[in-house]
Amino acid sequence: MTQEAITLIQLLNMFPNEETARKWFEDIRWGKGQFCPYCGSVKISCVPREKPMPY
Repeated sequence: MTQEAITLIQLLNMFPNEETARKWFEDIRWGKGQFCPYCGSVKISCVPREKPMPY
């Protein structure tokens, strides 16, 4: 497996704010729908203040 390096400028362009970064991570983590990685449950609830985690 090869990894391509990116510059800090490219990284900042990819993720200009926290919302963009979170969306990217969510798509990577839950591309096929949100579920618990331990039990497989799809019963996900959002935390109102989103700190430290939104789910």
